Amino acid sequence: MLLTHLYFYNAGYTFTVTDEPKNIIEDIIDYVNSIYTGSWLTYDGASLDTYGSNISLDIAYTKCNDVLKDIVKSTNYYFVFDGTGKLFFREKPTTATLSLTFEKDIDEITLEEDYEKIINKYILTYKTATLAPVIDATSQTANGLRELYEQRTQIADATTA
Repeated sequence: MLLTHLYFYNAGYTFTVTDEPKNIIEDIIDYVNSIYTGSWLTYDGASLDTYGSNISLDIAYTKCNDVLKDIVKSTNYYFVFDGTGKLFFREKPTTATLSLTFEKDIDEITLEEDYEKIINKYILTYKTATLAPVIDATSQTANGLRELYEQRTQIADATTA
């Protein structure tokens, strides 16, 4: 994306801007279009909402995309580009605006944590005995009992376990 390769420049690469976010966004898009011919990115009066107050950003060799992200962090708004390259800057909705259906709108789901790897009771048997189980009661309450039993015959006694 064009915005991730270009540092925002406004009479220098290091400056502070205090303005209505809509105006800063317009400056970014205008700057990008002054570097890359063809007006790849656009906006209009209807695509950019007014935030209603100024924000202040310190720009120091900051990529255009990162400046947009900083604007989002400073407001309760979001930005998105449509398929034609038009930028929309809108207030984040307070309620869900759409619903997605698995296998219609979503092809797959990747879970960050593997529920199958939870162990909350561990039992170790070594060459001559079994150690008292190690138990995580909080996890057992939240996830149910998830036991792991290991037999390690190479361990001679409890001092080397």
